[in-house]
Amino acid sequence: MSKGIYQLGGISNHSAPVVGESMFLWGGGRPDLPRVHDSPQKRKLLSTINRLEFRTGHWSSHVTRGTSPPLGAVGYFCTTRNNEIFFFGGDCGHDLCFHNDVNSFNSLTYEWSNIIPTSDAVMKRSEGGMVCMESMGTEYLFMIGGNGSTPTTYQSQYQYIQIVNGCIRTNEQNLLNLSTRQWIIPTISGQCCPPTAGFAIQKITNNKAVMFGGAVPRDDGYDILVNTVYKCQLKSDTTIHWESVKGPVVPASVQWPVERRYHAITSIISDSPTLVMIGGEGNDDQLVNDSWLLNTSQYQWSKIVLPESVTGRQSHSLSSIMMSPDCVWLVVVGGEGTAEWKDVGKGYKQSYSKNITDPNITMLIELHVVLREGEWRVSEVLDSTGLTTEAYQDKYQLLLKKRQWWQNQFIVYPTEREVKLQNYVESLQQELRVSEGNKTSLQEALLEASQQEKTRVEGVKETKLSSTKEEVSTGPTDVYKDNDDLKGEEEEQQTTDTKQTSSQEENEKLKSQLSDKNMLIAKLIKKESQLKEELQSMKDTTTAEKTVTEISSIGIQFDYIVPSMDNLECLSDVNIASKKLFLIQGDRPQLLNWERYGLRIGVSGGSLSSIETAEVAVVALVGGQFVFPKNTVLISAVYAVSVSRSLFKPLHLEIQHCVNITREAQTKYLSFFIAPVSTPSLPYQFTLVEGGEFSVGERYGSINREKFCLVGIGGSLTNEREGEGGEREDDDHNGGGQEEGELQGGGGSGHEDEGKEDDDKEKDESDQHGAGVQEKQDHRVEDKGQEQVEKEGDIVKQKGSTGIAESMSYAGVTYYEEKGVEDSVTFIAAKNLNALLEYVNDYHSKAEMGQNVYYRFGESSKYIELKLNEKQEEPFTGWKIKPHMKPCRLYKEDIDNFGKEDYPLPPTCIISVYGSPAPGTEAMLHYAIPIEGVVHPVTIFIHRSLRNTPHPSSASATTAVQTGAQASPSVSTDQQVQQPSFDPELSVEAFRKQFGTLSKLLSVSSNRLTVAPELFSEGLVTFDCYKNATEGSSKTEEEKSTGLMISLMSTISTQPELLTELINVLNRIEPFKLIATKLVEASYR
Repeated sequence: MSKGIYQLGGISNHSAPVVGESMFLWGGGRPDLPRVHDSPQKRKLLSTINRLEFRTGHWSSHVTRGTSPPLGAVGYFCTTRNNEIFFFGGDCGHDLCFHNDVNSFNSLTYEWSNIIPTSDAVMKRSEGGMVCMESMGTEYLFMIGGNGSTPTTYQSQYQYIQIVNGCIRTNEQNLLNLSTRQWIIPTISGQCCPPTAGFAIQKITNNKAVMFGGAVPRDDGYDILVNTVYKCQLKSDTTIHWESVKGPVVPASVQWPVERRYHAITSIISDSPTLVMIGGEGNDDQLVNDSWLLNTSQYQWSKIVLPESVTGRQSHSLSSIMMSPDCVWLVVVGGEGTAEWKDVGKGYKQSYSKNITDPNITMLIELHVVLREGEWRVSEVLDSTGLTTEAYQDKYQLLLKKRQWWQNQFIVYPTEREVKLQNYVESLQQELRVSEGNKTSLQEALLEASQQEKTRVEGVKETKLSSTKEEVSTGPTDVYKDNDDLKGEEEEQQTTDTKQTSSQEENEKLKSQLSDKNMLIAKLIKKESQLKEELQSMKDTTTAEKTVTEISSIGIQFDYIVPSMDNLECLSDVNIASKKLFLIQGDRPQLLNWERYGLRIGVSGGSLSSIETAEVAVVALVGGQFVFPKNTVLISAVYAVSVSRSLFKPLHLEIQHCVNITREAQTKYLSFFIAPVSTPSLPYQFTLVEGGEFSVGERYGSINREKFCLVGIGGSLTNEREGEGGEREDDDHNGGGQEEGELQGGGGSGHEDEGKEDDDKEKDESDQHGAGVQEKQDHRVEDKGQEQVEKEGDIVKQKGSTGIAESMSYAGVTYYEEKGVEDSVTFIAAKNLNALLEYVNDYHSKAEMGQNVYYRFGESSKYIELKLNEKQEEPFTGWKIKPHMKPCRLYKEDIDNFGKEDYPLPPTCIISVYGSPAPGTEAMLHYAIPIEGVVHPVTIFIHRSLRNTPHPSSASATTAVQTGAQASPSVSTDQQVQQPSFDPELSVEAFRKQFGTLSKLLSVSSNRLTVAPELFSEGLVTFDCYKNATEGSSKTEEEKSTGLMISLMSTISTQPELLTELINVLNRIEPFKLIATKLVEASYR
């Protein structure tokens, strides 16, 4: 550093919190700290504080004011709140001298304040931890653990263990109410940490913190280092709940830091914190030299690579400052380096560590988040010298502008009502201050009056007593004179009594006024508290709404728990499409629009008071263990709705359904179904409820609800219930099981016999063409015989159909995915409901979406069928279209059942599409597939372009097109071209040419271990060859590779046709795909 710039000296066992745009460092273990309890030199040193200003990158020293600074300068507990920095405990650096006073430092005024002086209420200690937490609007300092002197007061719920150096190690926990400045000894629940010191603790929410590592004592008093993560939560002002995230054993496959102490942790994201941990001391007093990130939502560790100049230290500090949403600066200060052992006499050695000094005393690490992957990565590391360069200052100014722009997006300007409310709170505060002053004046007046009266009465009595004594000593002189004197005394006594009574009345008045003032002050305090809560609630609501909007706009996903969402956590065995949280603010009307999942919620004006806020949580369900009334079908998604507080007016729910309503008469067959969210046993029993409204041409039905539950829309398949109405929570069908009520979609008819009949017919046709027929995949219901099906059909005819089933709208969605050298085309059918289609899209999120179609089933259709053998208008020479199911039928009953317990996924038809690389193959495929069984005929097209990668199995392919059966005879013969033929001699020569390349790949252990089992399973190598290639031995990697290649060469030379199997194996494993392509190209002519 250049001359004139303040240089920070070596320091350890300290804290360096960030407040605003500066970092503050006080105390710590440093060479110039006097090892005494108190002295002028020590006080002078501790009356200064160091400050790192990020704007300049320079350290500076400042003299502090106020009360005397703390004396526990080493290993103190430290945390921040707004502009205040709090310090607790610490040791003097000499003998076993510890402290337990609490002090605060104001970073704006540089003033010290002693909050709690030294006392016997809590244990005196150091090397523990402290965070600032909140419960019910009250802020607390939470202290835990550490080493200290023998406590004056032992708390029964904690442990106190003496270690080898004579100190007491504890897990004592204390809460300090910052409002009342009173100590609280909290009650502990859950799995609490043992007595620990040298750990790190970091707050992650207002009432939660995470603790990691540290040293715990063995039975003999020596240390055991740990690497356990603990979570603690301030449940109330008297209860701390603990939970251990990691047990004693962690699987080797899970990344987890080793045991350590004297490490440092900081938080880099406040909304969903990710913790950073750097350095520390491991076993055998060795530095651990690493750095980690902890995802606190899943409690997963991941390593980050930092230079040893950053990680090679212990007893240091680590702080962070957010420079932008995707950039954070970490600042590491001080600490101790590698320990050295020195002889302390009598054959004993002790480890000593030197403090880190320039240029590594201050290290700045810049992390950037990769938004696409959501990972933090290191972009730059600067030492003390780098912080003073012009380049650093330019970067700071650039990031500062970026951060200011980002913060401006979240500025919430107060409304007119909030301003008025704030002014009213301030006026109440002024009135409260005046009342407090009046109260003090009244108390003083009452005390003064009482003292004056007491003095006057005692003076009168003393005078009378003296006169009496004097009269007795002189003797009687005149009886009449004495009588007159006695009368005078009586009058005077009466006068005195009157004055005393008057004084007592005046005192009573003063006491009464004081009592009234006390009541007024109590009311004002209560009212002020309520208004502050309302004002904060309004501010929080406004901020939350804007934050949610902004975050949603940039695509960041979030999932946090609020009371209204907690009410829905009891849902079980359901298929959730999505969750959503809405905020209702004030008395104005609102529309909560969630049409993406088929729901709109109307909030009437006056549902809340003008200053109230409520949360509405909704969950969209596509199915589950649901039972509906018999002869009905579910025609919507199911929604779970919960509100965090009671509303004055019902909510107006609008739910999407899939029925095309063309006549007013149809609406009477549509109803809303409800079921309780919490049920003692599954399945969820749904009942009909009155009050729904449905309109012609509308795809949304509406209902007003005050009680919130599971709600959906159903349609009657028969007119059996015509004329019935009302809410039937206790109908007989609720307990009827499968006979009385169908599971979701249970209104559909069986299709076994019809399908069997059609299958037999198609089998005969296929046999006539000479093509083999693959075994039919049957996932339909087989539990009803022909007699039962006919009986149910007769009942339906007698009751009469409502036409609802025929009016239901369905959607077909096509997805394309690359599967090796093939394309996989998936056709999915589902009810035409937004929630179901979004659920399907999420499931196929990595696939490319193709054409969508909307349809209704024909009047007598029980299924739709994809016809792959139809005559094509476009040429498709060289392409293979193979369905994975024959016939390609998707049954209505299965589509309607999608979402119930046995149908977690919608019915699908998968088709493999492959274009041969041989000459003559059409460059583009546009293959028509008509859909039969729908009201209006529709055709979908498979549209693919030819890839350059050949198909390994093309060796046996000599025909142009196959579609699972036989190519359509109507396809003209000029579209069928002779495919290249496999040549055994060429294949052996091709393998020899790739021998060297393949050997190099197999000499890599991971490649060989992956491909060897596949080669053995395909019969390409012997078991002995496989064993020699995969098991550990004295052979080198190259020798193992050569042995495997010799065995393969022998196989291919004697059985050239097995090269196609080798190509199939190589084509499935990424590093070998290029060799597979070259083998194909060289083995055909």
